[in-house]
Amino acid sequence: MKKTLTLAALALSAAAFSQQNSPFYSNSGNNMSSTDKLGSLNSSPLRFFTNNTHRGEFSSSGDFFLDALMNQGSGLVRFDNSGKLIPLPYPNDATKVLLGDGSWAVLSTLSGWTVTYGGIYTNSNVGIGANPDPLYK
Repeated sequence: MKKTLTLAALALSAAAFSQQNSPFYSNSGNNMSSTDKLGSLNSSPLRFFTNNTHRGEFSSSGDFFLDALMNQGSGLVRFDNSGKLIPLPYPNDATKVLLGDGSWAVLSTLSGWTVTYGGIYTNSNVGIGANPDPLYK
């Protein structure tokens, strides 16, 4: 009888101590207060997964990494109408400029622009360069 009571007491205390005493993240949503937080209390990153695949993380220093942007080189990030982030790698070509539609183009192929030694000129009388033509002011 003593054995049974001892085992029952151990089982109950184990169950009581294993219960989570603090709020938890619910996959059906949470009612949050101004003091609630989602994250880690130590130096571990906050990692994001879908379909058991790592998709990104906040590092312990606050940097945000997206796996979809890894190994793209340096560049910019643009977004489409649905809010999807899209990498826009730098072309590493000094003759190219970024256009308003988010694509890269060779400047000298654009209508109205001229690239010469020491400057870039447009028919709109705007010069960019170290030695612009005095006619373009």
